[in-house]
Amino acid sequence: MANENKDFIKLDDIDVSILKIINEDVRTSYRQISRSLDVSVGTVHNRIDKMVKSGVIKKFSPVIDHEILGYVLTTIIGVRVKGGKLKNWEEKTYFNKNVVGIYDVTGEYDAFLIIEVIKWQFVYLTPKMILPAYLSN
Repeated sequence: MANENKDFIKLDDIDVSILKIINEDVRTSYRQISRSLDVSVGTVHNRIDKMVKSGVIKKFSPVIDHEILGYVLTTIIGVRVKGGKLKNWEEKTYFNKNVVGIYDVTGEYDAFLIIEVIKWQFVYLTPKMILPAYLSN
């Protein structure tokens, strides 16, 4: 196994509670967290800092409501990429405004795209607009 010799980080109840709170709303202030957990602000700061430095928390990122932006349909599309061009295709496709996720897979398809579209009619058009030279026939 890949993780046999890796030391795992152990979290106590306070760490887990902090993670639950910031996972719900990352904008929650250290003071609010400290009050709800009955610990000092310094404790919250130190715990979050420790979890960031140890890699438990990789980043703080927003959860985007695509529907408010006008994207009313999410679709998952299986893609076959012409031989040996998968990485190049992914790097270029990633920047398409409709693509919100790309996942490499094994089996019938090379990758799956998660795409947000404004209207259902664009589900048919979108794959043809994303680097058609790299899509298999």
